[in-house]
Amino acid sequence: MIINHFERSSNYSSGSRRGNHVSNGAAKQGILSWGNRALVCVFAIVALCCPLMARAQELSATLSGIVTDSSGAVIPHATVAIALAGFNGTARVVETDGSGNYVATNLTAGTYSITVTAGSFETYKGNNIVLDVAEKHAFNVQLKTGSTSTTVVVEDNPVSVDTETSGQAGTITGVQIQELEISSRNFEQLLTLQPGVVSQLGDEPSASGTAMSVNGARTTANNWTVDGADINDSGSNGTVVNEPSMDAIQEITLERGNYDAGFGRSGGGQVVVATRSGSSAFHGEGYEYVRNTMFDANDWLNKESQVAAGAPNDAGVNHHNVYGFTIGGPIYIPKVYNQDKKKTFFFWSEDWHKITSAASSVTIPVPTTSEVQGTFAGNITAQYPQATYDAATNTSTIPTSAFSKNAQVYLADLFTPNANGSGLLTLNLPAENSYRDDIVRIDHYFSDKVHFYARGMNDDMPVNQPMGLWAGNNYPSLVNTAVDSPGKNVVGNL
Repeated sequence: MIINHFERSSNYSSGSRRGNHVSNGAAKQGILSWGNRALVCVFAIVALCCPLMARAQELSATLSGIVTDSSGAVIPHATVAIALAGFNGTARVVETDGSGNYVATNLTAGTYSITVTAGSFETYKGNNIVLDVAEKHAFNVQLKTGSTSTTVVVEDNPVSVDTETSGQAGTITGVQIQELEISSRNFEQLLTLQPGVVSQLGDEPSASGTAMSVNGARTTANNWTVDGADINDSGSNGTVVNEPSMDAIQEITLERGNYDAGFGRSGGGQVVVATRSGSSAFHGEGYEYVRNTMFDANDWLNKESQVAAGAPNDAGVNHHNVYGFTIGGPIYIPKVYNQDKKKTFFFWSEDWHKITSAASSVTIPVPTTSEVQGTFAGNITAQYPQATYDAATNTSTIPTSAFSKNAQVYLADLFTPNANGSGLLTLNLPAENSYRDDIVRIDHYFSDKVHFYARGMNDDMPVNQPMGLWAGNNYPSLVNTAVDSPGKNVVGNL
């Protein structure tokens, strides 16, 4: 069950009361047990009262397989323990049925180990079993006759043919996300590594543009989700309202085709992003990525215009300052709560992108210095009787006294400051395209089968358009537009 919320959040609290004749240890255990039951009840009531909020994508993975002996005969009633790496919590334990099959559902995406035991057989241990978001993963086990005290360790093959579904999908793992060199530090760029993807994102993708075609579908036919929550801009479907930090992403799955009914809304690609969670040990990192004008060469058109004007050879403004941090770990109170660090975990990410850069240089027509003073080429006295014609220079001059009040304002504030001898002005104006992303996530394991997490994400995206929004090439500062696009996204998953 997933509960999505986008604009406003609700806070729930529960209390407990300690009995007067109960020992401290028993009281603490009773408080925690009562609190767990109360929390489950609260979210059950919310789900029942708000059924529309509970519809979202399935993010959990499924691990299944068959247990056999060396001859291929199935082994019923074998014990299968499945443990998530990095967590001290109790392993999920299932048992094979009469046909030797086992199934474990609602598993969090991550790397698992599996231990299989059965009487008169050696203990089997499989490591590095990677489960992606919403994946159905098959892992078959073959036991050898022997003592259960003997353990056989097997590594899972990370590259295998998917025999569980007919869907076309690819996953980019957290390790790949952190180690691949991405100039924009934007997760959208990673999706272009998938087959069947034609990118129109440009060199600097951002939340304001998600143009990519998946398997021939339109660029606006894709669906973007984070932890199962919709982040699409439903007005255009060509932008997103949240841009999670790459360092806060556990993995990204792109469902390209033949995906099941759990993925809806759009017929193109399904972009499924899962955020990181805390673990039993504290982990954190700080980072900063810098790109600056002083490291850049000037573009050809900008340099040509500067040389013609006698200006210095300066590259256009290009400042990229991307910095932030992540930290995660267990939530515990020594000798009071979660001492074994198996129940409650947190993860916090802050990411800032301070970006001011100029696009490619553009050239626009402007008045010449003679024209702003009223002198024009040719004889224009027929159109403007107040003008005088000089046949020797083949020019006509309109006296400034004939300029209207409106024309004088345009000349003083717009045309004269931008006039030059050639009548062409080359511009390389810097624009701001910054954003900040805040992510806080809390995970709680009630048992090996019941897991709840709540995740909040807040984005602020100040953007400046020096030539206006959808105004085309224009004079500097004439239609300068500044907008801010805040995005808030809250998810509860039980």
